[in-house]
Formats: sequence, structure tokens, C-alpha cells
Amino acid sequence: MYKIVIATPRKDAFRAFGDALETAGRDIRLTWVRSGADALNAATDSVPDLIVVDDPLEDTDGVRLIRQLLGVNAMINTALVSPLSGEDFHESTEGLGILNNLPPDPDESDAHALLASLVEIVGSK
Repeated sequence: MYKIVIATPRKDAFRAFGDALETAGRDIRLTWVRSGADALNAATDSVPDLIVVDDPLEDTDGVRLIRQLLGVNAMINTALVSPLSGEDFHESTEGLGILNNLPPDPDESDAHALLASLVEIVGSK
């Protein structure tokens, strides 16, 4: 089972993305949180395989949260929502080990691409 946390205050904007993850033909348990604090708690309580981080969250920005997550468990994979181009995204997040960047309103195709990246990194479950 893949444990995935989606940290966003915009659950409606992520609905198609989340639905696509849940129906992708793999055993996936999604947990939705609205804040960085809740994402950090989820990282320590259940050690997810992936945390998808929207930017901004209710209490922090995405890059700051990912830095905090690295301090909790550097083995947790992350994806970050960002409007930046690929090159600009790489420059602003270099060294953070982010698996994928996602557009501001991720959709089904983004979910499938992210899941493929996750499976490539952690293997099938």
C-alpha cells in the first residue's frame, strides 16, 4: 500500500488529482491535510511514501515545509505545486530532493505521472 498525504487548503482544486490517484489500479491510502503542521504530524505518525505539498498552505509555504520534512525524515518523497518553469523550479528547490513539481491545479495526468515516478523510486507495493 502506498501512503500519500496531500497537503492543501484547496481540496476542491485537487479533487480530480486525488480521485485519479485512488483509482489508478494500485492500493493507495490518501490522507488530506490543510496545514504544514498537520503534514509534519502525518510524516511522524504514519511515515507516508509521498507528501504532495501545495503552496502556500495555511501556515507556511511549500519550500519551507519540505525543508522541515527533510529534518523529520529525509526518506519521505515529496512533490511541490509550483507555477515555475522546470528550470526555474530546479534552481529554487535544488538540494531538496523533490520528486516532481506539479502545476497549480493538478489533474488526472499529473496524478498518473507522479505515481509512475513514485513507483520508479520505491518500487511496487
